Amino acid sequence: MRFKHLAALAASSLVFILAACGSSDDDTPVVAPTPVPVTTTTISGSAVKGPVSGATVTVKNAATGAVLGTTTTAVGGAYSLGVPFTGDVVVEVNGGTYTDEATGATTPLATPLRVVLNANGGSVTGVVTPLTTMAYTFAFNSGAPITNAAFQTQAQGLAGQFGLTGVNLATTMPQTTGTLNAYGESLRGLSRYMADNNRTLATITNSV
Repeated sequence: MRFKHLAALAASSLVFILAACGSSDDDTPVVAPTPVPVTTTTISGSAVKGPVSGATVTVKNAATGAVLGTTTTAVGGAYSLGVPFTGDVVVEVNGGTYTDEATGATTPLATPLRVVLNANGGSVTGVVTPLTTMAYTFAFNSGAPITNAAFQTQAQGLAGQFGLTGVNLATTMPQTTGTLNAYGESLRGLSRYMADNNRTLATITNSV
């Protein structure tokens, strides 16, 4: 009898231990992984060949071409949007209309305008013009990787050729109406040349 009681006690103890272990496993809280915070960069500026109204602005990852966000330019060419990204981006402007600086005619934007920026997680300025587009084409038409550093090197050289030494083409706003600044004068001169020689921005950038 004594052995039967000991066996029953041992069996009862084993059941209790197993139940306790099972209960412990079931009560262990599941800890969800901590989400990686997304950093948003606000990009704002203007599209100017005079001011381009009603154009589509697309921001792309410079390395992959993935679209990060889109918006539309206002009547004066201004735009602003936030993108959940940090790193080099391409701002591309398509469509819309502008008042030609040289002829005064309302003209559809036939050639996309582009600029390359570094989205730094704060607020950055991106002015998109024929000159930034020329710098973009000169820098990357050969298939070179698209980077802000390479764009800036080309843009600085191009600015110097247009007598705009020290002007950052990607962040300086051209004044194309009223009292023109030097950047606006350069855009008007380029527009005059295009009108007089029946050239387009695409033919100029692809032939130089």
